[in-house]
Amino acid sequence: MNKEFKTLCNFALFFIIQNKLEMYTFKEHLDKANQFRKTGDFKHAIQHYKELWEKYNSRCNEWVAWGYALSLSKMKQNEKALQVCEEAIDRFPDFENLKNVYAWALFNVRVGAKKIKDVKTVLESAEKILQLTKEDAPYSPYTQTVLKVIEILEKHNLQAQIIDWIDKIDIEKQPKDPVVVKVLENRVQTTPSKYEALLKTKIDALIKNKRTEEAAKIAEQFLNNTPKEKISSKTPFQYAIAHHYLKSGNLEQAYIWFKRFAFKKKKWQYHKELAEVYYKKKEYGDALKLACDACLFQGDYKKKVPLFVFLAAIFKKLNRIDIAKKHLELALAIRKELNFSFDNFSKNLVDEFQIDINNLPESKKIWGYLKNVWEKEKYSALPWYYGEIILVLEEGFCGFVGLENGNTYYFKKDHFLGEPDYIKVGQKVRFHIILAINPKKDKANKVAVNVTPLDENNQPIPFELIKEASNSNPTHELNAEENTNLEKNISNEN
Repeated sequence: MNKEFKTLCNFALFFIIQNKLEMYTFKEHLDKANQFRKTGDFKHAIQHYKELWEKYNSRCNEWVAWGYALSLSKMKQNEKALQVCEEAIDRFPDFENLKNVYAWALFNVRVGAKKIKDVKTVLESAEKILQLTKEDAPYSPYTQTVLKVIEILEKHNLQAQIIDWIDKIDIEKQPKDPVVVKVLENRVQTTPSKYEALLKTKIDALIKNKRTEEAAKIAEQFLNNTPKEKISSKTPFQYAIAHHYLKSGNLEQAYIWFKRFAFKKKKWQYHKELAEVYYKKKEYGDALKLACDACLFQGDYKKKVPLFVFLAAIFKKLNRIDIAKKHLELALAIRKELNFSFDNFSKNLVDEFQIDINNLPESKKIWGYLKNVWEKEKYSALPWYYGEIILVLEEGFCGFVGLENGNTYYFKKDHFLGEPDYIKVGQKVRFHIILAINPKKDKANKVAVNVTPLDENNQPIPFELIKEASNSNPTHELNAEENTNLEKNISNEN
């Protein structure tokens, strides 16, 4: 009996000593972990927190869980931080510090990561973040999460959901001062404030969801209540108002609003919608000039299908059926190349114009052909000047033409309506002269466009070569002054 009692006492003593040693080890790790964390040495803090979390998990309280997850986050070990948070949150569901770290881990892994594969997972994680945090809480990822979700939804063109997510934050609380990007010699370059950017995003989404009246009201309130110095760009808001008037049939107000910005901005959608105003007023010639101008703006021509269909309608009204058909062929060729299905509207056009969709030329070739048509229509009101090529630069990509009076004008190959072989010194040509701006010097110059080679009888040499589509940036961009001249021409013709 004494022997058994002695053995039992030895076991008890062993467990007491072992427990004391374990408690000492636990405390030692905890002290070290907290010490390293407080001094910003998160790498070494993680080593001790790891020992605590894996060997003494049952003794770890909410502060250990928070410290471990925070240190992991600081060292960009976001997956592991998320794992620790998910293990701990059920044990400590009301600990605000842990909830905040958990929210950031969710954001870093499932919402803000560079490679997002599944939008559904993003939205589910984002909703969880919004449950864990509050918009006005310090260091909260709430607002950043909403903004990131909106960005992702925009990329996937989920416009209806964009509106819902914007409404999850108080836009009025967002910063209203433009963000300074660069201080230049004569001016300060800024980007829109978060307030302005969010309103613009919401307006765009409302317009795409055909809620134009709501978009116009928001735009009008912004323009009326925001000081001028805090507005980065009025154009998107002016467009929302103009667009609503167009869609609601108030053509006079639509015209007034479009005139405030359309001629200053080289955006094909603006010119197309202003052309729609003229079209609905049965002023087809003015509509044609603006629509052709829009076709010549920079950008991927394959995104301009609605514009080409609209031009087909204009040419049909002007009884120029062959050119109308060519525009429809371009629109249909693009849809076919992008593997878009043909809706009933497209099928009706195919039947009406007897288009063989199985034998359509490449859209690039049709685009090249029509580019010459648009240029001729755009500048049809301008006089022709006759001279010759006096200098060729950059292996024929640009050069200068001259008149008998000695005046010379720069031109680019994109504005040469002839075979490249005719770009040579001494070649007789005719051309239009327009005002353009040199972006490198920020200075307006007169340049030559529609440069056409002439034969010995001063007649245009037939040009059958289809020019390739080009998305390169031209050296000269047509500026606001030229667009204003076009506007005056339209007004005079009326």
